[in-house]
Amino acid sequence: MESRKNGKIGEYVAEKFLASRGYEILERNYKKKVGEIDLIAKYEDYIIFIEVKLRSGTTHGLPIEYVTKKKQEKIIRTAHIYLEEQEKNVRFDVIAIIKEDNKYHVEHVQNAF
Repeated sequence: MESRKNGKIGEYVAEKFLASRGYEILERNYKKKVGEIDLIAKYEDYIIFIEVKLRSGTTHGLPIEYVTKKKQEKIIRTAHIYLEEQEKNVRFDVIAIIKEDNKYHVEHVQNAF
């Protein structure tokens, strides 16, 4: 229970830190069968998958040392699922404009290709 509470605190601190630097938080605690991603953010042209680790002191190692290879693999698999889901919301449209007699005729072709 205590670790879950500390996890939530760490995620809150991380979120505020990122927001103060211009990151847009897209998802919190994104969960799938293969794993979980603490935060998903957007910054400039990047989608960023963020694992948050909070530790009380460094007696047992640095927080980054707890992001094991196994954990990294779970995050990567979960990120692939997230990206696949986002692709469902992608489409390619064409706006076709013809100018005749100083008038513009606009046609919006959804899902053009």
